Amino acid sequence: MAEKTINGVKYRLGTVSAMLAIPLLAEIIAAAGPLAPHLPVIVAANQDEAAEGKLFGDAAFLTAISGIMLQMGPMGFTDLLRRIVELAEIQRPSDEAIGSYSPIIFDGDFTENLSDILPVARWVLGSTYGDFFTGGAGIGLLEMFKAGFLPRE
Repeated sequence: MAEKTINGVKYRLGTVSAMLAIPLLAEIIAAAGPLAPHLPVIVAANQDEAAEGKLFGDAAFLTAISGIMLQMGPMGFTDLLRRIVELAEIQRPSDEAIGSYSPIIFDGDFTENLSDILPVARWVLGSTYGDFFTGGAGIGLLEMFKAGFLPRE
């Protein structure tokens, strides 16, 4: 059971079932497709200390995000983000005294806290899929797919 406090609000994440996690992961990978051609520039720019390098990285990132938004549409993106965030639970002030958590209600819990949505989503994704992407000994999701689908030399 993972717990995290973000901007003074406590969140908790239990185990996500495989039947929920795998289709959601497939959706995330499909949604991230437009990001792939821009990754080399984004990664290189993040390692570049020069302002010009960061500018190219930001431009590549915005282009990639635009592609994702065009592919998914605003409501598709919102729905995916909602489903990710709602995997967690929230400790509202009324829950605090007894130490309990309640299911997240996306619109109710984040309408006045829009800036908390992405940090919560990032935490949920890292907690749910972190080992799946990075794996052990440097073998992550990409390496697994390459090993399974590309011919061996």
